[in-house]
Amino acid sequence: MAIDGKYNLELQTTLGPQAVILILKTEGGSLSGTMDGHFGNQSFGGGTVKENDIAWSVKLQSPMGEMQLDVKGTINGNSIEGQVQLGSFRPTPFKGNRAY
Repeated sequence: MAIDGKYNLELQTTLGPQAVILILKTEGGSLSGTMDGHFGNQSFGGGTVKENDIAWSVKLQSPMGEMQLDVKGTINGNSIEGQVQLGSFRPTPFKGNRAY
C-alpha cells in the first residue's frame, strides 16, 4: 500500500488536542518526512515501513531542552493512528486522515 502523502493528525496531549501536519515519503522499507505542529517543523529520516506499520524518531527543541520523539503508527487506507513517546513522558495517542 502506498503511504506517501500528507496527513492531518490530532495528538491528544495533556495540553489538549494538538494539530500536526505529517508528510511521509517511502523508499523501499525506509521512511522520511516532516512533522509540522506545536514544536515547529521537524524533518526526519531513518524511519521504517513494514506493511501498514510505520515508525520513526525525531529530535526537537522544547522549553525543557532537546527531546526525542519516538513515533509508531499504523496506516489503514486513508486513516492513520498510533502513539508518540516524548522523552520520559507518558505516550500520547494520535489519529488522523490523509489530506487531499
